[in-house]
Amino acid sequence: MKKSKIFLSVFLILLFSNFIIYQDLEKFSFDKLKSKKIAFKDISIDNGQEIYDERISGIKEAESNSKRKSKIYKIKISQKYPIYHGCYDSIPNNKHENNGEYLQFYDTKININSLLKNNSNKKIYSDENYVSFTGGIDFFKFKGNDFILLSARDRRFFRNLERNYWILLNVENKNILQSFCFIDGYTLGNNCFGDFNSDGLLDYLNWDFRNDKISIYSLSDNKFKVDKNHFIKVKQSKEQEKITQEQDIIFIYDLLDKKNSKWFYKL
Repeated sequence: MKKSKIFLSVFLILLFSNFIIYQDLEKFSFDKLKSKKIAFKDISIDNGQEIYDERISGIKEAESNSKRKSKIYKIKISQKYPIYHGCYDSIPNNKHENNGEYLQFYDTKININSLLKNNSNKKIYSDENYVSFTGGIDFFKFKGNDFILLSARDRRFFRNLERNYWILLNVENKNILQSFCFIDGYTLGNNCFGDFNSDGLLDYLNWDFRNDKISIYSLSDNKFKVDKNHFIKVKQSKEQEKITQEQDIIFIYDLLDKKNSKWFYKL
């Protein structure tokens, strides 16, 4: 009888310990927060087709003399919609020249440089960025409005790991009603967009793996506004902390920190 009690006690201690470890190592998931998923439809060029051909270089710089200046090419980046990227064939030697790059939907053009400068999460932006559109281009409806979501990276191979960009277009018929840009957010899919707090507003969760805080932005009065009262904190595991300290590298923060988060409901 005594042995049975001891065995039961040890079993409960191990079970409780494993429960604590599991809770501590619970990874953050967007699905945990979504009451209803957005139905995204892929409208990008598919079948592995290369969008940017040999005319576009992410390495070559334009010559400094007047004989060879960067030339704009109009690249179609969707098969299902007339969406185009007007981009230079080479990197301009004068950084102010990149004001010529544009994103076009039907007949409406948006200056990419201005769009990035006026990003919704107020990130400092440099004139020396030249993007290419990567991954999927998504179309979705939200509360009767049509949206096109594009992801982009710096097209220079030695800088394309530094920053990523989300560009969101609110469209109607053949017109762009609004355009938004976010810099340095989640890059592994479109799960960062949705209605996370069930208030009927389109939300964006701004999560950079290098930061320990996930902020929520909501589209209200034609602007994405950050909610300073609600946020999610994430942390590193002990192993991740050790690697960060020993190797002096930026490591991911991906474990849910329930204790220090302030969300709309208990996580």
